[in-house]
Amino acid sequence: MMAYLIVAHHQPEHLARLIRALDGENNRFFIHIDQGVAIEPFEAAVPRQANVVFLTDRVPVRWGELSVVLAVLKLLRAAVASNLDFKYYTLLSGSDYPIKDRRQIDARLQASSREFIRIDRKLVGEPRNSHFWFIERLPPGTYFGDLIPYHGSMYWSLTAGCVRFILAFLDENPGFIDLHQYVFAPDEIFHSIVKASPFAAAIVHDFQRGTCADNLHHANHYIDWAGRRQRENLTLDEGDFQDLLASEALFARKFHQERSRRLLDLIDDHVHRFQASRLQ
Repeated sequence: MMAYLIVAHHQPEHLARLIRALDGENNRFFIHIDQGVAIEPFEAAVPRQANVVFLTDRVPVRWGELSVVLAVLKLLRAAVASNLDFKYYTLLSGSDYPIKDRRQIDARLQASSREFIRIDRKLVGEPRNSHFWFIERLPPGTYFGDLIPYHGSMYWSLTAGCVRFILAFLDENPGFIDLHQYVFAPDEIFHSIVKASPFAAAIVHDFQRGTCADNLHHANHYIDWAGRRQRENLTLDEGDFQDLLASEALFARKFHQERSRRLLDLIDDHVHRFQASRLQ
């Protein structure tokens, strides 16, 4: 079984489309809607079904702040508390979309034991590290004991064992979460834990080991941080279609339910083999 953890704050129609593309007998969806927006449009857009859970315990999410970590942790704990035998927990946003068929995604994850997370440079002791300012507001002293802070790509697919390790670490070290109120974009809090865990050798994209192939492939996500095309706020459109088809990634971002509609239709027609945007 696979658990999909989705953080969303807009685009109810796209959320419904995302779930339809991934929906399957062994997939479960746990959704956190930003407390700052009404949840009713999302509940109205997404069909009521047993494998979709909207969290009622929500937090107001602010970009670049600790609140997004709290939202993700609520999703993780809700999924674990369901007592279902998930092999992978995959974090998505409400602006993501699968660029591979659901069966292909399931098959790749079922056949793997890797940790699909991208971990880039450590944030201390690295010359010319452009991301050091992420942690410059930390109180003086060490980061957290012997733990080394790393940055990377927020979205990941982690094994059940790795997820249990993360939650156990946080339960045993409550001060670790509190420390990240001083960190910019602490949604990458999980990277430092995984890098220091027994699961580190299984990380699929690790800058330190030279396994980050390019600046397009981030764990299981296609994200064009390389700037291959001029676009607004990384929003994908039909000009990206061939690149998405050629990518080894399973998901991509960002999609806008209106500006990316033509691209989404192409993906549905050629990858998912249904015309989701035109179904009633």
